Amino acid sequence: MNSTAFAGRFCAKKPAITPALNSLKALRGAPISMGRGETPVGGCQPPSGFVTFIKSTVIIGGSHAKKCNSFHARDELNKLFEAVAGTKLEFPVLLGAFYGLRRSEIVGLKWSAIDFEQNTITISHTVTSCNLDGKCVIVAKDTTKTKSSRRTLPLVPYFHEKLLAVKAQQERNQKLCGRSYNREFLEYICVDDIGDRFKPNYITSQFPKLLERNGFRKIRFHDLRHSCASLLLASGVPMKHIQEWLGHSDFSTTANIYAHLDYSSKLTSASAMESNFHLGA
Repeated sequence: MNSTAFAGRFCAKKPAITPALNSLKALRGAPISMGRGETPVGGCQPPSGFVTFIKSTVIIGGSHAKKCNSFHARDELNKLFEAVAGTKLEFPVLLGAFYGLRRSEIVGLKWSAIDFEQNTITISHTVTSCNLDGKCVIVAKDTTKTKSSRRTLPLVPYFHEKLLAVKAQQERNQKLCGRSYNREFLEYICVDDIGDRFKPNYITSQFPKLLERNGFRKIRFHDLRHSCASLLLASGVPMKHIQEWLGHSDFSTTANIYAHLDYSSKLTSASAMESNFHLGA
């Protein structure tokens, strides 16, 4: 089944997800140069306009502004994707920005969660870390942050090809490393060259170093998730649809965090009120 046919089936099952996906794919532009002659694994390029459609968002204000007020502007994000290309952080950053996945969801992503036939990606397994008696303990479990965080999203063509390339690279690494390859984490997607699964803290510790190395303004890795939400809002996707895309437990969670970004709805409200009166007439 091609991606167009599947989109129809998926929309019938999950009507709120497809508008969000369409907004993320809506703006088309020239293919993106990855910079410095680097080519991502398997030669995959981001979908046309993948970076250029990410726009800077104006913070209007509000009690929850501090929760998500760190965003890179469009040009900064273009450079960020160039800088991350070909590095261990490339795939986590892409997943965080496009799908708005949490760190635990990215590290916990398994090959069994990817349906290459139906073109879906299912979030159902997480990997987190915690301190126990002064030691860092990794916790892997078949649960998500909330029930609503367990969700199935469309696997767009770029990520379909990207994942196939990552899988092929992992198989090559297994042959090259032989017995030295760690086979404990074969079911996981985010592993290094010798098969060790990414530790959650690796992503959050290396991401700011990447930013600093390349002269970027500092943001948290989690702010990529906020960037995804702000992009959807800027594209006119209803807050309810964004809630389902991000896997928030209820509408109020999404609204409380991002309502202050939704300035377009305020303009619509203002226009509606103006139409009821003869102000200045």
